Amino acid sequence: AGEAPRLKALIKRMRQRDPREGQRKKRRGLRYRHLHKIWRKSAAVRAGSFTALNRWAALTTARHVLARGGELGTVMRSDLRFRKCRKSGKEYAVLMWRPLKKRGGISQPKVPQIIAPAPHKTGACAYAALRRLADADIWGESASSTPLFRLSKAKAMSCGQFRAVVRETAQ
Repeated sequence: AGEAPRLKALIKRMRQRDPREGQRKKRRGLRYRHLHKIWRKSAAVRAGSFTALNRWAALTTARHVLARGGELGTVMRSDLRFRKCRKSGKEYAVLMWRPLKKRGGISQPKVPQIIAPAPHKTGACAYAALRRLADADIWGESASSTPLFRLSKAKAMSCGQFRAVVRETAQ
C-alpha cells in the first residue's frame, strides 16, 4: 500500500485523465462564414422590407460587436453615426451601445464600437447591413427617441425576439 498520495499529486493525476475538465462548453453561434452563406442563399434576408433589413442588421451587428440580445434593445437611432476617415477617406460606422453587466445595469456608460466595411463587398458585413437599414428607414421619427433595432413601429427588439430571429435564420 505504501504512503497515501499527496493532494497536489492527486489533483495532477485527476487533471491528466480529462484535460477538458472544468472548462466551458464550446460556444455555438453564427459564424461569419455562416452569415455569408445565408446572405447568398436566402432571398428573404436580402429583401428590401424594413423588417427584413432590421432583422439582418441586428444579426450582423450583434455578431460583430459580440452583443447579447438584451443589449440591442438599448441602442437608439441617435447612437449610430457614419463617419469618413480624414486621411484615407474610408467610411466607417460608430455605434454607441451599453454592455449589460450584473452590477450597474442601465447606469453603465455607453461604449463606442467601430464598424468598418468588409474588404470584399457583401451584405453579410455589419457595416453594409447598417448602411442599408439607415438608408431605408421609412418611419422618419426623431432619431433620439426611436430604437435602432425594432420589429414594430416604436418598440425595441426584445431579447426573446432576437433569439427567435437567430433561430429562424439559423434554420
